[in-house]
Amino acid sequence: MIDNHSSSRRLDALFREFDNLVAENRLVLDGTDKKLSIAFGVTASLIGAGVWRSQPVFFLIVPFLILAIAFFAAVQLGHIVLLGAQLAVVEERINHEIGGQPVMTYFNVIVRAVCDAKTFIDPSKQRPRRNFNTIYTAAAIAVLVAAVAISIVAGWPALIVKGWIPTICYFVGVIAATILVVFVIHRAANDKDRMILVIKQAIEKSSNDSQEPTKPPMFPKR
Repeated sequence: MIDNHSSSRRLDALFREFDNLVAENRLVLDGTDKKLSIAFGVTASLIGAGVWRSQPVFFLIVPFLILAIAFFAAVQLGHIVLLGAQLAVVEERINHEIGGQPVMTYFNVIVRAVCDAKTFIDPSKQRPRRNFNTIYTAAAIAVLVAAVAISIVAGWPALIVKGWIPTICYFVGVIAATILVVFVIHRAANDKDRMILVIKQAIEKSSNDSQEPTKPPMFPKR
């Protein structure tokens, strides 16, 4: 009876933790959508202002704005990946408490096999197909690169009159920001498996530390 009661309490705690993480994941996704919508609206406004006023200088702001959007989106992606890793581990622990049965499989099986995978095997034709996330990512990168290139070309007249030193500094800034964005996106998109291992190791270490017997206090001899 004691073991069953203890197992039930652990299971209840895991379900509460799972619900909290799911709620946090939804908040992050909802906040990301709103921020991206506002950011893309501002970008479109800048491009429209540049076309309307025939001011090339407006276009020079667009690449940095787009890269800033991509950077903050990558940071948000890192938070979402971390939450997904935590949810995958919690699901595995819940399945272990239930008796090893794969009852909960969304984050530790479905998301990793379908959403996170670059390709999947089409069951009907038995051939690999590109995942939607892979296609969406490639399309988004193509659109962003095209927008940056067009903005630089359109803003070139306003840039060249400043001289070569400001021009070189501008391009160095764009290239440095691009490298930073690519690095953050690559790390965020490929860190889930590593995060899962880190979380599991931390849980095992915490469990082992709690099971170690505490040494009795040493009193000085009189």
